Amino acid sequence: MQPDAFRVFAFYHLGFDDAWRYRFRNLHHAAEAFRMPVPELKAYLVQHRLDAETAKMVHFNISRAHADAQELDLTGAPPDAREAFSRVRYQEYLAAVASYAGVPAPDDVTVEELEAVLAPPAKI
Repeated sequence: MQPDAFRVFAFYHLGFDDAWRYRFRNLHHAAEAFRMPVPELKAYLVQHRLDAETAKMVHFNISRAHADAQELDLTGAPPDAREAFSRVRYQEYLAAVASYAGVPAPDDVTVEELEAVLAPPAKI
């Protein structure tokens, strides 16, 4: 049986397990937690657009979301607050994926590309 995409997002990207305990998680931790071979989990992540490549391209700061999850742990936020936070971030991530128009997120653009886009129009 395939895992719930929200739970995979919360575990893999935010670091929360089923009891909403925080810990840094990587692909191998997630594969073990969801009882899937790593290649199968990679395919699942791509299928549900939870893979690192998609996360880097959309306008959603996954690093900030992870840091905020870590802060919830450090401040002793209760499990229900951690779950509520995770649900909001998941919905924001889904919205970013749905609205992705093929233009990379700003941190995936080189300085030269950004300057070209922001350059003032040539005077005629």
